[in-house]
Amino acid sequence: MKKWIIFSLIIFLIACVALVIYVAKDNNNEGEYGYLIKNGNEIIFVESKEIKDKSQRIAFCEGVLKKRNDRDFDSNTKVISKMPSSANKIPNNTYVKIIISKVMETAPVQINATSVEQVNKTNNL
Repeated sequence: MKKWIIFSLIIFLIACVALVIYVAKDNNNEGEYGYLIKNGNEIIFVESKEIKDKSQRIAFCEGVLKKRNDRDFDSNTKVISKMPSSANKIPNNTYVKIIISKVMETAPVQINATSVEQVNKTNNL
């Protein structure tokens, strides 16, 4: 009887560790960097490195959002970003570096950002 209790306890601990590892890996793009250009109230992707989504990679380039999966978005695809209030102080048509907290593949695609910082394109892209 004591062996079964110890065996069950070991299995339970292994399952708990596996769950913690699984949850830690599913961070929903948090901490990934991308570059945007702020134009009026719209946020348009200009350049960035690849952003790894759970199911596919999403690449951002000048005015075009392409999803490398079953289809591409055309250049008229709108990208709406929920930016923190600090983004309001950044002038239009300047490059910004964002830290992404979430990518939602809706129409239009939505990017949630936790941090925005103005950058110089020549030095930081």
